[in-house]
Amino acid sequence: MQETLGTFIRERRMELGLTQEELAERVGEGVRQSEISRLEHDRVTLPRRARLEQIAAALDVSMGDLMVRTGWMDEENRSSLSDDPSEQNGLHSGDLPGLNDPVAISAQSLEAAMEALSTTQDLVAHTAVMLDEAERTVATALRSLKNERGPVKSRVGVIRQWETSTVFRA
Repeated sequence: MQETLGTFIRERRMELGLTQEELAERVGEGVRQSEISRLEHDRVTLPRRARLEQIAAALDVSMGDLMVRTGWMDEENRSSLSDDPSEQNGLHSGDLPGLNDPVAISAQSLEAAMEALSTTQDLVAHTAVMLDEAERTVATALRSLKNERGPVKSRVGVIRQWETSTVFRA
């Protein structure tokens, strides 16, 4: 069953009978309980590969198990990930496994990436339309102010003019 990285870390830590502080100590120097908490609550979306390797070692699981159980890698692509750092074939810290080898990218991963790209393009297009509408609305409001009160000299002047006219109308 696929689970989030945070859920996997929390459940495995509890299986081992460790506190967050104890796991932080096992992960490595400079790792605090707060980082473990953020990971367990899925507030860190993409930890660096080196940190994932440290976490896997601290939890007594292989990097492959961690990646497959959390859905970051398909079982059939697992062979592209070596648990031996000397056999990593040029993967750099922070890379996801399989991204340097186009053959290792699963159809599902490619499909998900294409969908994310399409969604991003749609959001950018929608944002551009909203910005155009906002620009037209602001321009209309400024023209309206200019026609109603004469040329706009400064924001403070317009606000004082509006406050004065509102006070004297009442």
